[in-house]
Amino acid sequence: MTGEQNKWGRTPRCVLSQLHIKQAIQTNAYAFRISTKNFLIIFLDKELDVMTHSASPLRPGSEPSLAPPLGNLRFAAPTTPVYNSTVQKADKHGFLCLANQKGPGLQYGSARQPMDEDCLFVDVWAPTNATTTSNLPVMVFIQGGGWNSNSNGNFNGSMLVENSGLNMMVVTLNYRVGLLGALAGKEVVEGGSLNNGLKDVIYVLQWIQDRADLFGGDIHRVVLSGDSVGAMIITYLMAAYNGTGLPGYFHGAAAESSSFSGDAQVVDLQPHYNDLVKATGCGTSNSTLSCLRSLNVTELQTKSPVYGWSPVIDNDILVAPLYELYEQKRFRQVPVIYGSTTDEGTKNVDKTVTTATLDATIRKNLGNITDTQLNELKTIYPASLNNVTFSGAVLNASYPNAGNEWHRLAAMMGDLSSRCINDFQSDMHDAAGNTANWHYHYDVLDPRDEATGDRVYHVVELNAIWGPNNTDGSPPPYYRVSNDNGGNAGIIPIMQNYWISFVRTLDPNKLRLAGTAEWTPWTMKTRQRLLFHRNGTAMESMTDAEKARCKLVIQYSKARNAFAQPLKTLPPFANGTLPDPYQ
Repeated sequence: MTGEQNKWGRTPRCVLSQLHIKQAIQTNAYAFRISTKNFLIIFLDKELDVMTHSASPLRPGSEPSLAPPLGNLRFAAPTTPVYNSTVQKADKHGFLCLANQKGPGLQYGSARQPMDEDCLFVDVWAPTNATTTSNLPVMVFIQGGGWNSNSNGNFNGSMLVENSGLNMMVVTLNYRVGLLGALAGKEVVEGGSLNNGLKDVIYVLQWIQDRADLFGGDIHRVVLSGDSVGAMIITYLMAAYNGTGLPGYFHGAAAESSSFSGDAQVVDLQPHYNDLVKATGCGTSNSTLSCLRSLNVTELQTKSPVYGWSPVIDNDILVAPLYELYEQKRFRQVPVIYGSTTDEGTKNVDKTVTTATLDATIRKNLGNITDTQLNELKTIYPASLNNVTFSGAVLNASYPNAGNEWHRLAAMMGDLSSRCINDFQSDMHDAAGNTANWHYHYDVLDPRDEATGDRVYHVVELNAIWGPNNTDGSPPPYYRVSNDNGGNAGIIPIMQNYWISFVRTLDPNKLRLAGTAEWTPWTMKTRQRLLFHRNGTAMESMTDAEKARCKLVIQYSKARNAFAQPLKTLPPFANGTLPDPYQ
């Protein structure tokens, strides 16, 4: 390594440095307490040269941080590890957390996404010239994955930091998912911990408060960003602990393509726990939880029944179904962005659905709803959606490996599982008096996705926020082609500047790209949102037809959230404690 070193003893270049976090770092007067098993630091400067750098030896007395969630710490809350004073090699990303029912290996077959149970890593991207007095706003990205995987792992934050003028830092993190992150049952209550995936995220936020200033971060300007379940986690955190919402841990939030999961009581999931111990051979053990902890993780994961695991009502972090907390204004108000894509459902429904299987498929998603309910849904989401979308886009007569009712089902479930939920969240912020409340509609269509029928699919906007070379999947090809040549690359600086502005100022408008639309806040009266399309931006309002659809399907969304499918009769708005703003 050559060149002048900064105050941490690192050369001012883009330094990739991973610290094996069974330890804290202490060089000179700077102690870094890391709250995860591993830690990856990416320091940036304007030259963006890359070199690797290992951690310095640790001085005795450094504070420990979060232990690997193995052995007796499986199904336990995050905790500090045994102190380790050895130098840890720091030249690659850590493992992602194991996807549900998967053992160690490559997620999606990608060498860029290795998985293991020892997975609690956090990455930091910060300018190398930052000091403890830099006071850089901190963007914390919480990835999605349907509670089943870390599906947006190892994103590269360098483009966001660079395009901010080196005036912010980015933190990304992993958290436990599937049964390893959300196992529930009376045995877990007695001998383990509930909602550990959520607790992993909270632990990282605590570390940021403890130590981010040592990387140049401003612990008083922490902005969360998350997609899909990551956006849902943001929604949980704002309502955490009976609505206190972790005051001081974050100061703004951008929730991209959020949703609801089923917030069950522990007793509701006891049969799932019982099935798990039976399937893994632990049913006759004196301590079934100890038996589950003793299993090889591949055996545990692959023998587990096909259940989805998500947060439960633990009367601590979560005291009621999420939608009820928001109706009752039991959440912390911060400047917030919610939004969704045009075609949220295309990749998240059974693509092979046909006229013959449509009714059964709807009931599989919504429970055994009545014929009247089924026909009401099919009326407001007519068969014509298989030919022309609600926005007037003409579809092909057929798509590869698709049934003839795919786009109709996708429109229904896209509204029910995301679009109308995001509208509801923005509504509830307005009803609670939050005027720093913005909403977007992302409608940038790539020719590849038009040809496949996926269109503007769930969380595709991540490629614009981060840049298509910095995500973990297969970005739309035309995001790398200039608009002058028929591509969509122009959306990247547009989207990034709104997000950078929000992170730096808690207002998406102040630093937005010149010539783009002023993003006016969402209110229940106007329901105006920012439309992102190929040729730029514009404000638009929800149509009356869209409002009518959401009025119907949000009831099913709430029933799912309350673990109360099929939909019967929901409690009155806010359980009757507040006037219904929709009336």
